[in-house]
Amino acid sequence: MASMADDDDLDLNYENLITKEYMASKFVNFQNVIIVFANISNIRSVVIELIDTNSDSGDFVKQMGVSNLILLLSFNKYLYMSKDYGIFPKTLVKASRTVLEGLIGVLPLIVGLMFMAKVIFFESYLFKSLSDTGFTFFFTTNGDFFGGVFWATEKF
Repeated sequence: MASMADDDDLDLNYENLITKEYMASKFVNFQNVIIVFANISNIRSVVIELIDTNSDSGDFVKQMGVSNLILLLSFNKYLYMSKDYGIFPKTLVKASRTVLEGLIGVLPLIVGLMFMAKVIFFESYLFKSLSDTGFTFFFTTNGDFFGGVFWATEKF
């Protein structure tokens, strides 16, 4: 029966663990710099929003959204290295090509339906522009606001 030390044999060179080169190679990489930048961006946008009450909150929401998206994407690194959760990012990576091909295949149909809905329901406030039409399609596809869309288009 093998001992626990045999299973977890890491073969580390402990003399190199304290050198500057080793520390720089392990802790200063591109992904860590991006994480620090996203955190600073989050802190900056919150401080600006708290100090300047007359500012446009749309910029605040956009900056927070981009910063949080970057942090969420960087979280994949930690999941990938974990034994318990490593299957999740590996599945996403393997399935992303199939999902992307499916989205590209359905995209012309969605754009065609958006143009058709814009032409038919042009008087409704939900279909005034192509971006409004796309947003309406997005939230009805996700199961939101069916009644409101029906009531906004029932006179047509």
